[in-house]
Amino acid sequence: MGRRTAIVVLTVSLSLFGLCAHAADAGGTSPALLPAAADVTLAVPVLIETPALPVLTETTATRPLALPALYVSFAALQIFDGYSTSRALARGGRETNPLMQGVVGSSAALWTVKAATTAASILLAEKMWRTHPVRAVVVLAVTNGFYAIVAMNNARTLNQQR
Repeated sequence: MGRRTAIVVLTVSLSLFGLCAHAADAGGTSPALLPAAADVTLAVPVLIETPALPVLTETTATRPLALPALYVSFAALQIFDGYSTSRALARGGRETNPLMQGVVGSSAALWTVKAATTAASILLAEKMWRTHPVRAVVVLAVTNGFYAIVAMNNARTLNQQR
């Protein structure tokens, strides 16, 4: 297994580790597939409307344990995708994603798109977890899985170009 492929496998494994962690209930007997929360809490403003005047109060919401690991692995996969795409293009390869073909001609444009994609995905997941924490984890896990496949394909292409 190549070094790049090993990095991809390690990144995906670390992101899936958070998803596969088991937590026992109060009795210690039944494990749950997705932990409900980590020790991290965040104050989320909630608008409570009264007939006279709306009042802004704070409640605490707990972040799903898997989210930070998924954020890190997603960013790592985006970085590897940008790096491997740049390397493959420098060796005479071509971009097969039609949405990215106009971007890969410029290194600055490629990294800008990668950074924007990463930031937008994380911000959307941050917004989603407040109301749908399990959905946020599932969406990020699926997105990480997709980019892991892209990264493995890129690693295979780089190995074939040697």
